[in-house]
Formats: sequence, structure tokens, C-alpha cells
Amino acid sequence: MLLIINNTLPSTGTNIPLIGVFCGVIFFLIAISMMETIFVNYLMAKGSKKRSVETTTAVSGQDVGVIDQQNPPDSVRDQNEEQSYTLDRLKQILTERPQKTPLYWTRVARIINVTFLVLYIITIIVFMSVLWAFW
Repeated sequence: MLLIINNTLPSTGTNIPLIGVFCGVIFFLIAISMMETIFVNYLMAKGSKKRSVETTTAVSGQDVGVIDQQNPPDSVRDQNEEQSYTLDRLKQILTERPQKTPLYWTRVARIINVTFLVLYIITIIVFMSVLWAFW
């Protein structure tokens, strides 16, 4: 791309034109931004995957009291007791584990994302001010 821009602009010297420097830096920032986005999405998926596995294990564990389909309860009373036990156990599981607590990888991804945003904004401000000074 720099070669195309360099060929289309009139040659005024041996230096790269200012528009070429601008395009080169913007392409570099876009590439870094894409790599950071892919990495943060990977970490977020890793954190949510662990969360769903833990929740599924907690809810579908053997001690929850799932009704056996081959040997159903003999009476409605037994079935109601089984359901109330299951509901009580699920309430206990849900109150023990707050769902809003982010896992380690999710927190790491958020920290990286905010840090990159601040660095990106600082870099753009510095780059535009240097470009303005050379113009």
C-alpha cells in the first residue's frame, strides 16, 4: 500500500510522504488492535466456558435429587417431597455462588482491554500531534 501511495504522489524528495507515514502507522495500529481483540475474545470465551462448566456441574450433580425415570415415586406426596428437596437444593446452590462474580480470565481480559484502550488513545493523540507538528 505504501508503494502505491508513493507512486501516485509526486516525488518531492527521498523521504516518505507524510500521507505514507500516516497510512503506515494507521495500518500498524489496526493490526495491533485486531490482535488484541482476538486475544481478549479468547480470554472471555475461556472464562465463560469455565463458568458454564462449573454451573452445569453444580446443578446436574448426583446429590441434587433428580427423579429416577425408571422407578417413579409411588405417590404424589413422594413426588412433591422430591421436587421440594430439588428446589431447596437448587436455591442453596444459587445462593452459595454469586453469578455476577467474574472468573480470573474474564478479569484479566477486562484489564487488558481497558489498558489497551488507554494506550491506544494516548498513541493516537501523540501521533496526531507529531503529524500536525511536521505538517
